Amino acid sequence: MGFEIDAAVRAVIADSHPLRRWDFDGQVRQYLHAIRTVGGPAMVHEAMREIYFATAEKSRSDVQKWPAFLIKLLKQVLRQCQGKPIEEGVLAPAVSTKGLADAPWNAPVDAASMSPLLWLDSGFQ
Repeated sequence: MGFEIDAAVRAVIADSHPLRRWDFDGQVRQYLHAIRTVGGPAMVHEAMREIYFATAEKSRSDVQKWPAFLIKLLKQVLRQCQGKPIEEGVLAPAVSTKGLADAPWNAPVDAASMSPLLWLDSGFQ
């Protein structure tokens, strides 16, 4: 399971301008593991999709504390997994996907077929 989270983090970092590996600190990873436990691999995929689109048009200087920014997003995804109401405007707004057609987030997800190697097999390492 840890390998799956690591692969997902590597995939989103590889295709994201502002994010760095150290932004995914222990607390961020704890939220990703909690999302995996509650919602399965499909919700980890959705969480990474939210992170990707929420950061797609940001620069490093737009956010003072990237781990805190990621935690805020992941808390809302976790609440969504748990069936609780989510805070309005926290999850990524609809953004233009122009140029992002090949992003792994645009492919449909079948939770039964997800494996720890899914992210690596997608070409984003």
